[in-house]
Amino acid sequence: MSQALEEDLDEKLKEGIQLSLRNGLVVMVRKLRRTDGESFYKFMCNLSPYSRSMFHPHPFDKQAAERAAADADSPNSCRLVATYSDEIIAYACWTHHIFRSHFPIVSIAVADAFQNQGLGRQLMKILIEIAKRRAKRGLELDVYKENTRAIHLYESLGFKRIGETLDKRQYVMRLEFEAQADQKNGRGFKFMLSFWRRR
Repeated sequence: MSQALEEDLDEKLKEGIQLSLRNGLVVMVRKLRRTDGESFYKFMCNLSPYSRSMFHPHPFDKQAAERAAADADSPNSCRLVATYSDEIIAYACWTHHIFRSHFPIVSIAVADAFQNQGLGRQLMKILIEIAKRRAKRGLELDVYKENTRAIHLYESLGFKRIGETLDKRQYVMRLEFEAQADQKNGRGFKFMLSFWRRR
């Protein structure tokens, strides 16, 4: 992928990309901005208890929202929001894992009123495309075993179960990009660590 095309995608996401949902609504997807702390906090507060329990990359407090917004421009992450009527209605990101920077960790949350409309899938596809363009080997995520809807989504996008968290409540899933998988097969030695047992 050429640098020009990568920069073109980044520029489009700075301004925003329109996505149509199954119910006909059109939402805007853009990069999280450093000024989004307050609106991101409001989004987190408005999630139902169940949606909150499924989304767990950080605490649900104002400081966590402001930290995420402050990290919006970090080269070690990709943070997206979807907005409707200028309000954040979804958040999707990947961030570097300290031990495996080539397999960033994915998190995604969609406001309850906008779930089951295809938004999560479209956000995941954008995260995957950006990871490929930034030469990542793939993506990883944790998902609660009872969250069958999310598991089905991730598997339909190519994620495979590779283990479980230490508390055995979540699957660890990985999407490994094909081009990178071919390169890996040419290496004579692969150093394996079991750091995927994160929790």
